[in-house]
Amino acid sequence: MIRHILLIQFKPTATEQNISELKALFEVMPSKVEGVDAVEWGRKR
Repeated sequence: MIRHILLIQFKPTATEQNISELKALFEVMPSKVEGVDAVEWGRKR
């Protein structure tokens, strides 16, 4: 198994809706990309 970590820093102008939309795109990645079994999402507040 190979794990990848992606760290994202949002611009101050990013809204909660923008962030939620991005999260939704990541969450469907396993059904769209062969070999991606799972996606985890966490956020430092």
